[in-house]
Amino acid sequence: MIFVLLVLEIALTMAAYILTGKNFSSPSVLSNLSFLFSTVLLCAYGPKWNLKISFLTVMVIFWGNVLLLAGEMLSQVIDSTKQDKSKARTPARTVGKADMVLAIPKKLTLFVLLFELAAILLVYHYIATNTTITYDYSGEAKTLLGSYRGQQDELHATWVTMLLTIGKIMMYFYTFFVLYALFFVRKKIPCLEIVTLVAAVGLCSLSSARIDIILLAGSAVVWIYGILKYKYHNIDFVAAKMVKSLFLILILMFLLFFAMGTLTGKTASTIDALLDTIVVYAGGGTIGLDKYLQTYSGARLFESSETMYGISSILTKFGCEPICKYRNLEFFFMGNSSTVTGNTYTVYRRLLHDYGYFGTFALRLVEGFAFGVLTHKIYQEKRASEYFRKLLIYGTVTGILVTEAVDTHFLMTLPTLSEFLMLLALAIMYNVVVNVKIRFEKPLKILIKRKNYNL
Repeated sequence: MIFVLLVLEIALTMAAYILTGKNFSSPSVLSNLSFLFSTVLLCAYGPKWNLKISFLTVMVIFWGNVLLLAGEMLSQVIDSTKQDKSKARTPARTVGKADMVLAIPKKLTLFVLLFELAAILLVYHYIATNTTITYDYSGEAKTLLGSYRGQQDELHATWVTMLLTIGKIMMYFYTFFVLYALFFVRKKIPCLEIVTLVAAVGLCSLSSARIDIILLAGSAVVWIYGILKYKYHNIDFVAAKMVKSLFLILILMFLLFFAMGTLTGKTASTIDALLDTIVVYAGGGTIGLDKYLQTYSGARLFESSETMYGISSILTKFGCEPICKYRNLEFFFMGNSSTVTGNTYTVYRRLLHDYGYFGTFALRLVEGFAFGVLTHKIYQEKRASEYFRKLLIYGTVTGILVTEAVDTHFLMTLPTLSEFLMLLALAIMYNVVVNVKIRFEKPLKILIKRKNYNL
């Protein structure tokens, strides 16, 4: 049945790609690419672990993804009744003088870089002086960050969390502007911005959360497509460049994933073991969902929610009882392996647990419609500054779609206070860069005034 799912995913991905006008930022395209990549890995590793899934699992994934596409198509139909299609299209642009305002002042970037380096030293010093080195089941000592990961709750410090959050915001912000410089301006490589981005990634790596790299990769796909779409007339040319960009993003993502795994002691020592890890992480969700469906007995939202982690964390800050007791799900064995385990279940496990079949499929329809509306709002915008501001925010939000073959982030990540503050910070920083002129002078003086143009 894995090969049946592969055929269906290929057909559904192509259908989504064509129906959305070859839109790589489409929610259904991003989600189906995630499932397609996952299924390819399962097909490749099927014989090794004797991996099998049921017809029910295939149908849940297929019809859930169909409804995601249906929701997006519904948003397009409603939008087409409001505006003439010719007016809705954004005209192609070439790089002009006015577009060059989308650049961060060098001295401001240098200040951010120095801040990030100082933050890395402070956070690392805190981790090194407060973490107790622990050992794995074989008696081998874990790495410093590997030990810290298991003690984060006990060693929680607000200032550390704040610095890591700032690092994540800077990672997204500078990734967007580096991609803008590389794909839109294309005059020179923004070396200082790239170094600042690398420092931001280094700061984020101290949290040992590799999911941030995957989310950032999803956002990068949306940003690159949006930048190319705004610049060029030929959609086929954009599609060709996007295929090349997808491979590059995939390679960079795996390299960062490997590097962060090395810091936490998760990276395997051999190539085979490394490939096993990739297959379990990226492809294990379908196997986990299949095992869950074998004993599934209906929605259990009122017992303990699995999707309302973000809302639960907000409620606990006000002294309320948590409605989501555990974020991490139980482990399972991959096929007939007695040593390789995973705990990912695709986007559907948590939805089924809380809302049942009807609620799950209804939410997929709503998800496709909501993201579809946001997509149309971006590409109808003709002012450069507004277009790229919306693209920055939309890309940050839609990074979660490339993880749907792994877990449910649509309801777990978006409705959280930290996510809202991150989006607010990105919007404010973008508006400052675009609309405010900042100049550093000697002696220590900072001149700030509004720019006298409006894009």
